[in-house]
Formats: sequence, structure tokens, C-alpha cells
Amino acid sequence: MALGFDLDGPFTLDAKSVGATVKRRRAGVYVLGELHPQGALIARYAGRSDDDLAEQLRRQAGSFTHFVYAYANSPDEAYLMECALYHEWSTQLRSQSHPESRVGSYVKCHFCGA
Repeated sequence: MALGFDLDGPFTLDAKSVGATVKRRRAGVYVLGELHPQGALIARYAGRSDDDLAEQLRRQAGSFTHFVYAYANSPDEAYLMECALYHEWSTQLRSQSHPESRVGSYVKCHFCGA
């Protein structure tokens, strides 16, 4: 399955790296995990921020070693992108359920209708 968007990274998951790479205060999605010896990210957690991706990533620092990310144009788009990440990597993610849409949104997952 193709995501339909590109993820930047992987980058080290610490405050310095987040500050140097995620510069805009915007909605977006991210995947956290460990780096495979061949350089690919082993996905362990997928998430989103509806308004400040950099701040959300700073709060996650220390939980995993690396991250990838993508900006979204709106909170609804961030939700749909997070759904795509979930469906792409659900077998690798640790104890994670399907993303929930934000309160007041009527957008449904394009993959399963959730």
C-alpha cells in the first residue's frame, strides 16, 4: 500500500534534532521507532498533532531512538494521514489501536471507515 505522501527522515529523536528539522508550527504525522542496521526505520508508534508537530515530537523524545514525519495542511488531513500510517504498519506497531478523529470532525478513514 502506498501512503500517498512522503515522510522526511529518519532523524534522531531528541529535542535538538526535532528543533533543527521540524521548524513549522503545523499539523502533521510522525512515526517513531528504532533504526535498522541498513538505515530504514523500524516503525513502533504512529501519531499525529493537530496543531504543533514539533511540540508533540519534543514530548516523545526518549521514548524511541528515531522518527520520520510529514506536515499536513489541516487537522483532518493529519487524521487521514495517521490512518494511512496505521494501516501500513499496524503489524509492526506496539499495542496501538486505530486512530480516533478529533472531536467535532466527521472525516472517516479512507481504508476502513472508522
